[in-house]
Amino acid sequence: MKMKKTICVVLGTALAVTAFAGCGKQKTDDASKSEKLKWVMIGPGKQKDADMVWAEFNKQLAEKLPNTEVEFEIIEGSAYGEKWQLMSAASEQIDIAWSGYAVPSFLGEVEKGAYLPLNDLIDENAPDIKKELPDWLFKLTTVDDKIYAIPNYQVMSTTPLGLHIRKEHEQYIDIDKVQKAYMEFRNDFSKGQAFYDTIAEYLENMKQAGKIGKGVGLGLGSFDAIADKVYDSTTVSNFWIDPDTLKVFYDGTSPYKKLWYDVAEDWYKKGYIRNDILSENMDGADEAEKGYILWAHGYFNKTSEKIESMQKGFDTRVFGLGDKSYIKNSVPATMTALGRTCKNPQRAIKVLELMHTEKGKDLYNLLTFGLEGTHYEKVSENRIKPVDYTSQGDSNSKYGLWKWAVGNTLNAYELPGDEDGMADYIKELDNSSELLPTVGFKPDMSEYTVELAQIKSVEDEYKTLKYGALPNQQETYKEYEAKLESAGVEKVREGIQKQLDKWLSENKK
Repeated sequence: MKMKKTICVVLGTALAVTAFAGCGKQKTDDASKSEKLKWVMIGPGKQKDADMVWAEFNKQLAEKLPNTEVEFEIIEGSAYGEKWQLMSAASEQIDIAWSGYAVPSFLGEVEKGAYLPLNDLIDENAPDIKKELPDWLFKLTTVDDKIYAIPNYQVMSTTPLGLHIRKEHEQYIDIDKVQKAYMEFRNDFSKGQAFYDTIAEYLENMKQAGKIGKGVGLGLGSFDAIADKVYDSTTVSNFWIDPDTLKVFYDGTSPYKKLWYDVAEDWYKKGYIRNDILSENMDGADEAEKGYILWAHGYFNKTSEKIESMQKGFDTRVFGLGDKSYIKNSVPATMTALGRTCKNPQRAIKVLELMHTEKGKDLYNLLTFGLEGTHYEKVSENRIKPVDYTSQGDSNSKYGLWKWAVGNTLNAYELPGDEDGMADYIKELDNSSELLPTVGFKPDMSEYTVELAQIKSVEDEYKTLKYGALPNQQETYKEYEAKLESAGVEKVREGIQKQLDKWLSENKK
């Protein structure tokens, strides 16, 4: 993304001073001066024992960073995006800010000057961050050669999508057959229908056995994502890059997605998709509890079955589609930035260094999990059992933040759902993943704001296509294509392709 030489954009006269305060060389930190930093983070909200834990955190923090105190505001996940926008617009003091999936657009926030560039701050004040985190990680949060956030290291690879069923239904599906058909589909688009037919066999078997329940879950996990080939992100919604051809395309009108729309229509008519799906709110992530017999969620890894079985309260069977993992161009789902109103960026980046490196491991675990003997019991040196949750704390827990929101999860204690050596597994997975050639590409979309707004409007209008339940599905799809064309989808695609070609020529390996 090409932007003006200075990233800070004046949002209004009232914001001018604070917006430009984040640019250029920062003044030197005076370690003898007391500094109170405010950290805004996504999480379960403020819990019962939060003040107790935070007091101990600040006590131990002072031993590593004298005269430093952190004030925390933990905002519930569903409210974070809106609350962040309000706080930022009001120029509230925010020294450290979580960013990620709940913020409408990380790149949009960068363009507005909401976050400070971190390159010099890291190099001069927190060098261990770059020593301990892989170089490619920072490409995901770099815009115009400036790093604007530290990715909170977790599983960073895009791993094979996982299909989920209740383990008691395993007898009704030929998993090996499904997986083999999927790999053939990946290598040959003409085999796509055959792949979906292997899943349909399971659905029909369940129907004949009187166990169809509510059929295929099509909620937040997006079962229709199976239709997508291994594509890389342009960081622009629904515009993707084929890493084999390095061509940009629009996902909604790709042959893969059209195939899914046709399959969904067929499955709806056969009763594999609930007949009232258009009137239901399908944006949840609880298909299993609601009686679905097949759903797709998150990523498949070796802990999926164990964690989901513990969370759901019944045995699940999770099997992956595909045999490779990739490092993609997508903006990380969880990262930490410094707000443009940060009073002391040098001190704030030192706090983050502790949250992302080995030397701050004890502090990180204290902030994340609370106090030993009160909020968890140690099972072994690096494994704990929280007193009132299994995978992560919620609003009813005495204390327990979300480890992936706090910092580097490789330094986290292992929880009951984790396999032994979880950190080593994550590093091994990422190190063996294929780094796609377009990682680091971020197009400038400033010329296409009108078209993108129009395209989003079309998507909102036709979002139910993926359910296959429309009475005139085929005609509706043609309308959808026509409206996208009128909205300027090809103009945007060509613009991104032109920028990608230029970027590739400048970043040849």
